Amino acid sequence: MVAQRIAVLQAAHGNDTVAVFGGGGLTNEKAYQLGKFARVALGTARSTTHGRWCMSS
Repeated sequence: MVAQRIAVLQAAHGNDTVAVFGGGGLTNEKAYQLGKFARVALGTARSTTHGRWCMSS
């Protein structure tokens, strides 16, 4: 059901309709895998992790 709904939304509004946001507890490897999943499986360029925001200062 989730995959079907994502496909419908992306067909109607484009691939970047879906975004991925990872938690700050992710290791570098897991953050890389999450970003890869977002780009390859979901086809979106919209992905980031909590670490990017809390460590930006």
